Amino acid sequence: MTFFGSAFQDAPAQTSDGYLGQVTSAATTDPVIGVAGDISCPPAYSASATRCQQLATSDLLLGMNPDAVLTLGDNQYETGTLSEFQQVYSPTWGRLLDRTFPVPGNHEYDTPGASGYFSYFGARAGDPAKGYYSFDAGAWHVIALNSECSSVGGCQPGSPQETWLRADLAAHPAACTLAYWHKPRFSSGGRHPSSAAFQPLWQALYDAHADVVLSGHAHDYERFAPQAPDGAADDVRGIRQFVVGTGGRNLQILGALQPNSEVLQNTSFGVLKLVLHPTSYDWQFLPTPGGTFTDSGSRACGGQDIEPPTAPTGLTATATNSAQVDLAWGRSTDNVGVTGYRVYRDHAQVGTTGGSQTAYVDTTAAPATTYIYEVTAIDAAGRESPRSNAVTVTTPDAPAALTHVFAATDDAFVEQGAPNTNLGTSDRLIVDASPVDNLLLRFDVATANCDITSAKLRLTVGPSLGDGSPKGGAFSTTVTSAWSESTVTWANAPPANPTVVGSLATVSPGSTYEVNLSSVVTADGPVSLRAATTSSSAARYVSREGSVTLGPQLAVTCRGDVQPPTAPGHLNATAPSSNRVDLAWDASTDDVGVTGYRVYRNNVFVATTGGTQTSYADTGVAAATTYTYEVSASDAAGHESPRSAAVTVTTPTRPPLVFAPTDDSYVEQTAPSTNFGSAGSLVIDASPADNLLLRFDVATSGCHITGAKLRLTVGAGASDGTLKGGAFSTTVTSSWSESTVTWANAPAANAAVIASLGAVNPGQTYEVDVSSVVTADGPVSLRATTGSTGAGRYVSKEGSATLGPRLVVNCA
Repeated sequence: MTFFGSAFQDAPAQTSDGYLGQVTSAATTDPVIGVAGDISCPPAYSASATRCQQLATSDLLLGMNPDAVLTLGDNQYETGTLSEFQQVYSPTWGRLLDRTFPVPGNHEYDTPGASGYFSYFGARAGDPAKGYYSFDAGAWHVIALNSECSSVGGCQPGSPQETWLRADLAAHPAACTLAYWHKPRFSSGGRHPSSAAFQPLWQALYDAHADVVLSGHAHDYERFAPQAPDGAADDVRGIRQFVVGTGGRNLQILGALQPNSEVLQNTSFGVLKLVLHPTSYDWQFLPTPGGTFTDSGSRACGGQDIEPPTAPTGLTATATNSAQVDLAWGRSTDNVGVTGYRVYRDHAQVGTTGGSQTAYVDTTAAPATTYIYEVTAIDAAGRESPRSNAVTVTTPDAPAALTHVFAATDDAFVEQGAPNTNLGTSDRLIVDASPVDNLLLRFDVATANCDITSAKLRLTVGPSLGDGSPKGGAFSTTVTSAWSESTVTWANAPPANPTVVGSLATVSPGSTYEVNLSSVVTADGPVSLRAATTSSSAARYVSREGSVTLGPQLAVTCRGDVQPPTAPGHLNATAPSSNRVDLAWDASTDDVGVTGYRVYRNNVFVATTGGTQTSYADTGVAAATTYTYEVSASDAAGHESPRSAAVTVTTPTRPPLVFAPTDDSYVEQTAPSTNFGSAGSLVIDASPADNLLLRFDVATSGCHITGAKLRLTVGAGASDGTLKGGAFSTTVTSSWSESTVTWANAPAANAAVIASLGAVNPGQTYEVDVSSVVTADGPVSLRATTGSTGAGRYVSKEGSATLGPRLVVNCA
């Protein structure tokens, strides 16, 4: 049995463990592999620029003359019957059948058991009960898997396929490993997004250090950077995935770009060419004639690190403040993978970053200083790249200090000789030894908890000649600040603490003086003072009642904000629903104060929160999508902290929306005026001609529709099945009602058949892919015909509330 044409010797037949054999290259070159999925249109479809390009893509393969062809599922539409394969696939891609190794897709299983697929490919498709197998190509071990998990016992850990995969990997260790299946683990396709259902298969491959995964299903071409099973970038052990759904059927809309997606296009049909070297591989996307998209590259298999990374490119440096320089650069490449970067300042290393992080914040810079920065890349083997371009940057001067000036909330003087008299409304504050008068002051300091560096009390002496004194007073704090200028007297005034914190000597009329209170004003809160004197010549200061501008003031100076905040800690992300991710983190600290946080999704800024808010709900996400989040802190001076540790989260799949028909009926040509809208069955037949009619109102509240399937259940009667379950088309109008529709007035079907069913059996439920016509909210009207003279009878909505027709719509 020759698997790869003339380039390879004969290999043994498939063994009981699904291994097709060790294949040895007989050629002087390494194996060349041609790859694509989503290939051949139904027989009734004609080729155009936007569909049915299976002949053009197969011509690319013939020109390539590959040693093997890997088909990625949905090889033959619409249901993969043997007849469909023989009519369309065989004259095109079937020209390379002798070197083809297929995997099935969901459309193959629209025929029960994918019988048409297994009949056409025979032993090349593996055991029909499994559809998964493996073989060796040159130095590579190649594994074909079945993504129709429900048909082979699941894909979860411990399932038959996952158990077989791990055993196969253990039995066939190789320097390089490739696996392929239909539905992608990761995808930016608008109709077929990422699916966590295949994470267990990816995990098994990741544990065995596999290198490449190939998938289809999304009708586009997408290349991802190497990733771990959870979607985290991993340049060292990660697996690179190619989605190659460009085999010919049609191209589909794109969705949200997924993390680590490096290349994505839906404009060109084509095939992927792989060259499998003993320790590396080359890839090249070949477009069909008229297509302009190309993609190519090379990568070594895991663990074969043979050269240092390339130098980082385009290094830039920005001094965002007097103590911070922000750096950014272009990513380096390596034959295995870059694991990190080293940052040099004035030729001395000052920091490092992780493998995918191409930015660094240097928070150790000094004000008004010129620095030279360079960056190098590091790989897993410890090899260091040449240094990047050098950049020079000068930090600005340190910011000026900030001073807060507070007026007294309460001021008064009290007199020993009038112990019960309140003098809080006086325009002067008197301090004297004879009679004994003491001055009282109270301030509320509120700086938003800045770093206080100094505090000074300002007092202005009254302008009159007698207002001056040779001794301006000795100032102390009081034992309590709980007093009021409107009620304080000598008898109830708070006593002074024994320590004198500041004093004034001679004070002159009309002059302003300062008392240094830095030792007692160190934080926000109340400040209460009492002043006495030993001079019998009174000093009289202007009170707040005496003048708004000359009354007592407390000037508090804060240190300038020169440092960015610390990075937020312990960032956590959870996805409680398909369209929401909740974030929470530990608060940052700052030399002055944190004013807010910045949230980044996939390295793009998306939102801010207030200074004390350490949580955020991101509602701008899509279902079944993996996101990476980081958070940074900001202060009032505009400094931004380093980002938090990154966390990755995958949103769950959005549950499908299920719609019952508003109208369902069948019409009969031989009874053109008869209405069958209340019948319990929907009949489809060629003789007499019975056509099925369905109408749905799709109302998704404007979701992004990624796919839709019509679900029909065949009646339980022995004669309710048929060999041809119907060819479905949209109708020219949706303006009809089941209560009045007849053959004579029924809406005509449009010419294009959008989907069809093969043989249907009594009591079984079948699905018809109608994604091409269900793309937005609104009415959906369908008409189905058949070429079979054996009538098929589906349960109508009148026949059963639970088994009647359903339209199942998937939303991103």
